[in-house]
Amino acid sequence: MVLRLTNTLAKQIEDLTPAHPDGILRIYHCGPTVYASPHLGNIRRFLAADLLVRTARFLGYRVRSVMNITDVGHLLDTESALGNRHSAIGTEPAVRDRMLIAAQREGRTPQQIAAKYTAEFFEAMTAVRAEPADYYPRATMHIPQMIAIIERLIANGFAYETPSGVYFDVSKWPHYGKLSGNTLEAIQAGARVDVRDEKHHPADFALWIKAPKEHLMQWESPWGRGYPGWHLECSAMSMKYLGS
Repeated sequence: MVLRLTNTLAKQIEDLTPAHPDGILRIYHCGPTVYASPHLGNIRRFLAADLLVRTARFLGYRVRSVMNITDVGHLLDTESALGNRHSAIGTEPAVRDRMLIAAQREGRTPQQIAAKYTAEFFEAMTAVRAEPADYYPRATMHIPQMIAIIERLIANGFAYETPSGVYFDVSKWPHYGKLSGNTLEAIQAGARVDVRDEKHHPADFALWIKAPKEHLMQWESPWGRGYPGWHLECSAMSMKYLGS
């Protein structure tokens, strides 16, 4: 039997066919951001991923599944990540990285927070009898791969450095917005995107964020110490475990 799914890009139902010549169906699932205990909404999403993999295997597909664990750089908004050190209503520091918020709340390090809630995630998956993925890569263990991707994007003209970090230049990618049905022309400056003079386009997003010295999570890079933008993390991990 063949599994049929909706192709969001083509907007039609199609047979699910492995894209790789080896015939293995490669599936990447969005996993947890480990800053808090998983709730029912999280579990529902993870079970949907589990159901897809189980169904594919039941129908005879050979499957390689990857579910990431985001333990750095999951931001509440882009503006705070890129240098706005104050809240909108005053001078109180606006710490908006979910991992750092949890660390401050519980009086722990970000690494301790990640370890605690990663363990809770696996306990929850065991409780609902979800089959484990083949790989559970952690974002913090793949910083070199992320840096390598950024270097390649810069070399090919798709990204650029600014005083606050490195951005992806959406205007250089002709298919940007194709999946969502949006266009660059339709994106209004300031509408759910960060507007900065240093950005080539309001929709440009951060690949690498230069961190102040007091930031708890930061790594060396060709652009100074900092941390990855979370758009980049899944690209690096999916390419490592599933191929490009």
